Amino acid sequence: MKTIQELAERVRRPVRVLQFGEGNFLRAFSDCMIDIANEKGIFDGSIAVVKPKPTGSLERFRRQDCMYTVVFRGRRNGETVDSARIVTSIDAVYHPLEDYDAWMALAALDTLQFIFSNTTEAGIVLDRNDHFDGLPESFPGKLTKFLYARYEAFHGSAAAGLTLLPAELIDRNGAVLRECVLTLSELWNLPEDFRDWLKNACTFCCTLVDRIVTGFPKDDPAALYEKLGYRVVPNSTESRHDIIQAVELGSEEAMVAFCRGIQAAAPVDSYVSPIPGDMPGYDSQVIMAAGAFVQGSSIELSADGPIRPPYAVYFQGGLTWVHAKLGILMSLQKMVEAGLVNL
Repeated sequence: MKTIQELAERVRRPVRVLQFGEGNFLRAFSDCMIDIANEKGIFDGSIAVVKPKPTGSLERFRRQDCMYTVVFRGRRNGETVDSARIVTSIDAVYHPLEDYDAWMALAALDTLQFIFSNTTEAGIVLDRNDHFDGLPESFPGKLTKFLYARYEAFHGSAAAGLTLLPAELIDRNGAVLRECVLTLSELWNLPEDFRDWLKNACTFCCTLVDRIVTGFPKDDPAALYEKLGYRVVPNSTESRHDIIQAVELGSEEAMVAFCRGIQAAAPVDSYVSPIPGDMPGYDSQVIMAAGAFVQGSSIELSADGPIRPPYAVYFQGGLTWVHAKLGILMSLQKMVEAGLVNL
């Protein structure tokens, strides 16, 4: 399977956006918009993402060089939309606890223009007990300290002011965030000139988002193979009542490739290559893929089917969504490698 680095070409651009929050919404909303604007030549900039919470890892971002795929589905101007885009607008990700100095150094970037945020509705909350020394606990605290570092780096220049675009779902989000920052600057006894700089050089915008971002659809195996022209039962629009997905692949070669992909994604015996064989009770050979912890388990990821028209393979189970997704991707990869599918 090809990596995203092999599928997309990254263009390094100056960091113009600091973003608090690494979740699905901003990545499919503002980050994707910036990627499109870069492509069209109307915005030449990248994003530095800061993880606002102390828990969790950024390893998945770094493993993919901060690139990821967004799938668009719905209707636009009366037309059905079903497309995918690899987004390359994120330059780097920072965990303040682990990358404190590198994160704070961004305050001195003369290319920086904007700050985006989505730290959930609980993120923009004033914590009067937050501290200036070291790493503040709250998002408004981290933001205040970052803005003060920028104020100092540029000696209070109005030209160094930033435009802040919070996407948290609270009423008048920009005004509430501005009040939190101003209050913390007073509680921390920061200079009055700094508060004047916040008021006059920085713009805190109130925003209302207009995009729905869902997770990876769990019925995607049906939709994926349907899109490639295969008949699937049940189809992607039907109500589901069990865990079995039938895909009519049309040939023995396709069945073998599909099952080899499922086996390659298995936690057990992933090195094995399934082949058709005789089985009591069947009048044709059968192929099976099941690298399961419990032999014969139907709840674990597996695929099987008789080698006869319409060459249907029965895909079922999966202890986790991630494993089921990997199985489908590997099944498609094996079909591509066999020259049976063109993407």
